[in-house]
Amino acid sequence: MKKILIVLLCFFISVPLTHASFFKMGPRVGTSVSQIKMSPAPGNTALADLQPGNYWGYHMGAFTRFNLLLCHIQPEILLTSTGARCKKNDKIFELSCTKLAIPAMVGLSFFSVFRIQLGPVFSWLLCAKEGRKNVREHYKSMTIGWQAGLGIDIWKIGIDLKYDGSLSKFGNKIAGISTNDSYAQWILSVGFNII
Repeated sequence: MKKILIVLLCFFISVPLTHASFFKMGPRVGTSVSQIKMSPAPGNTALADLQPGNYWGYHMGAFTRFNLLLCHIQPEILLTSTGARCKKNDKIFELSCTKLAIPAMVGLSFFSVFRIQLGPVFSWLLCAKEGRKNVREHYKSMTIGWQAGLGIDIWKIGIDLKYDGSLSKFGNKIAGISTNDSYAQWILSVGFNII
């Protein structure tokens, strides 16, 4: 009985390790549409003058994926460009941010083609500008968020559509108005498996 258990244990450990698709790694690029969610700071009623808009950004970096039977773990490291647009008295303000983001997704795989996933994302702010003005001091240097999404794998190409939300406040001012900002974005990315 012990020998059978040992053989079965070795089998279940060795199958994913010897399977060609156990480990995947490669470059990832994509686009995103983001919007900062603004709520007024205490005692501030000027936020009604702001009309939020969408900001189109990009990201590039690398991903890895460990496939373990039906589940997978997918850490990534990405350089991202995100931001927000808002309108105040017919004048458009644009906030652009450059971040280093590290999502760590955990998910389920179906038929080695479809994926659903969820996980935290850790972001470090590298640069924040409103027009040409440096406004980095109004935004947190590190934030924690979450991502959830769907993926599909075709040959060596993986396509992911994810929603990215924040778990913490991101900033405290935009267009000269004090706010309590958080962010949300939709992300569409393509990865190419080179291993």
